Amino acid sequence: MKISLLFLLFAVCISTVCEPALSLEFFRGAMSSALGHTGRAGLDSAESAFINPALLPLMPNNGMNIYYRDGYLEDGQHRHAVGAGVFDNSEEVFFPGSLHYLRLRDTGKLPTPVEGEVWHAALGYQAHSRWLLGASLYRLNHRQEGTSFEQWNGSLGTLFKITPDLGVALVIENPAHPGSEVPQNLREDLQTAIGFFGTVAEAAHLRFDLSRRERDNPDGKMAYMFGIETRSLEYLLVRAGFKRDEWSDQNLWTAGLCFNGPRLKLDYAFEKTSTASSGALHSVDLRLPF
Repeated sequence: MKISLLFLLFAVCISTVCEPALSLEFFRGAMSSALGHTGRAGLDSAESAFINPALLPLMPNNGMNIYYRDGYLEDGQHRHAVGAGVFDNSEEVFFPGSLHYLRLRDTGKLPTPVEGEVWHAALGYQAHSRWLLGASLYRLNHRQEGTSFEQWNGSLGTLFKITPDLGVALVIENPAHPGSEVPQNLREDLQTAIGFFGTVAEAAHLRFDLSRRERDNPDGKMAYMFGIETRSLEYLLVRAGFKRDEWSDQNLWTAGLCFNGPRLKLDYAFEKTSTASSGALHSVDLRLPF
């Protein structure tokens, strides 16, 4: 764990020299991105801390992740992200946890580019062999033309394992109300989500998530997400997904590959909306379990 923390501090120092990064949808790593933004009920990556912290007790031992994201999800909206994180689920810890640092940059949400950074911490707890709990806390700071907008928020999650190959999750995201000074397009608002995970004949992993904004959504518009993951070769996983967001009236198509080595793991994701005339969003994550 000491090595992981030293690596994280090193990554923070390096990122302060690089261009600030990340998108304003907050964050999705390459694994969830390739699976249609699903994964609340099952995601074998440290990025699960952003999606459902209750998944942390299922992580193998400890390790670190490096994140990179760049491209255009919509015309005129360039997104860029870089970050690093560490997680610890060794036998010595009572509460498995993770710590992430991300740099942000987004063009197109506001008249001028928005930069920022995120510190994100999460803890999980296995209350029962089938029932897991988790909580996260983050500080999100945006900067636009010399003005800073700070948000403190987090999430509460739970996972129930019906069988080892079937699970259901409930996540409450951003329960704290953002300040009125934060521009509407930058706010991380309250959202509830449920997720399902299942295995089909040990050949494919299926994920299905639903989410809903709980503020300023009188029509109860939902987002529907689906993802599938199959093993093509011994160390190669193939992923695909789809997301229908009624709030933004947007369809998102996703795909990806994973080199699932015995230690080194490399994830790639491709995302493209039905409304964008050109361009796409690309994500690459490096996972190094210890």
